[in-house]
Amino acid sequence: MKKIISYNISLLLIISIVYSGAAQVILTAEQAVATALENNFEIQLAQNNVDNAYNNTSKYNTGQLPTVALNGGYTYNWDNTTANFQDGRQAKLSFASSRAINGNINVGYVFFDGFLRKYNIQQLEQRYELSSLEMKAAMENIAAQTLRQYYLLGQQSQNQKILEETISVSLDRLARAENEFEFGRGSRLAILNAEVDLNNDSLNYTNTQILIDNAKRQLNNLLVDSESLDYEVTPDPQFIPDLSKDDLKSSMLAENLVLSQIDKNIDIGALSIDVANARKLPTLRGDLNYGLA
Repeated sequence: MKKIISYNISLLLIISIVYSGAAQVILTAEQAVATALENNFEIQLAQNNVDNAYNNTSKYNTGQLPTVALNGGYTYNWDNTTANFQDGRQAKLSFASSRAINGNINVGYVFFDGFLRKYNIQQLEQRYELSSLEMKAAMENIAAQTLRQYYLLGQQSQNQKILEETISVSLDRLARAENEFEFGRGSRLAILNAEVDLNNDSLNYTNTQILIDNAKRQLNNLLVDSESLDYEVTPDPQFIPDLSKDDLKSSMLAENLVLSQIDKNIDIGALSIDVANARKLPTLRGDLNYGLA
């Protein structure tokens, strides 16, 4: 009877774990993906690259506006000098001061540069579109990793619930075997077999809990959260019925971001050739200067 009491206590502990887990915070798949996309440093870096590429397409950075250069100077001298007069007299001046001010402004504009400016602008716009594609690809990658880890955690959680039911069945089996042995209707071997099965189930439960903790830590790495482990997941995958192989192939070719990046790099390479050819053509530039001395 002592063993029965001890196993009943184990069952109560398991039940208490189940009920304590019911009070945990529920993390949905949508929340996990949103958090990962918001906190991931790779995506933040990709967003900075997009912003920089967009700024590079501004008219202030592409030579579309005239250039203005302003220079100025002020000179002050304090010297010892000798003044020579026409009648031959000389006068020595000590600490004589002199001042000079000069200024210059230049306004220039390139009227024709062999379409170099045009091709540069097009190339910068293509680079901006490429950086946007790279950011989308990074977001897709993080979302896919997060969902994969989320559903892996959900699978382990479901396995743990199944093991809880298995342990409950093994406890009942052990209790019946001990009762039958006590009343002379069973054997000691049946009790030992039931104990072995219970121990195996308990070990599997412990190992599954370790897998759950590890899966949570890996998910937290994607969420950029190294502390929160007190939550549960609710995996409820939605399966798409009547999938068409041809439709999937067409969608993959049309929306695949890797292929889109390759096409964009080809366009940028073609524009690089145009830029190189444009540098061979003459340039027409106008400048306006005004100086003050």
